[in-house]
Amino acid sequence: MYFRPNGVNEVVAFNASAATATAVSDSCFMVEIVASENCYISIEAAPTATAVNGMYIVKDWPYFVKVTPGEKIAAIKVTSAGNLYVSELTQ
Repeated sequence: MYFRPNGVNEVVAFNASAATATAVSDSCFMVEIVASENCYISIEAAPTATAVNGMYIVKDWPYFVKVTPGEKIAAIKVTSAGNLYVSELTQ
């Protein structure tokens, strides 16, 4: 199955406190995530990213993640603050 950008993009600045993106749209079932610095992410209806429950994201590497409409993505830094780039994809 192939996906393409649907034009919805968000930049979330993360630091030592978890930062959360807005909920993905009703037509979104996949997102591309790229971080400018290593971080942990969590994807849920009300996420809180931590080193314990988060998925480790390596900086400058694209990740394609399945999501459910309405879910949000939270990020927290590993060592350095950075930006999380979230691009919604559609079929």
